[in-house]
Amino acid sequence: PPSPSPPPPPPPAGFLSIVVNSLSVNCADDGAGLIQATQTSLDISTVPDPNDITCTDVSGGVVIQVSFTLESSAQAFYDSLTSTAGINFWIFTARAEQSLPC
Repeated sequence: PPSPSPPPPPPPAGFLSIVVNSLSVNCADDGAGLIQATQTSLDISTVPDPNDITCTDVSGGVVIQVSFTLESSAQAFYDSLTSTAGINFWIFTARAEQSLPC
């Protein structure tokens, strides 16, 4: 008898990176506030919760990476975050968390 077909591959996962280019920002001091600002932006959007939000120190600042189960979720959050209101809210929230310089 023929063997059953393998299951279809999972849909592609999605990732979004927020780059903070400032020598005075680092994950040890500012990562928690930047992650909280990102989570707060997600909370007011209609995007499903991410799998993970991480902070990585890089030369000249940090990268906040948000990973989603679906690529479409990452695209939806990108669209929300990069709108004028979305990025202004993220910056406001990150500044309120004292995680961005003036």
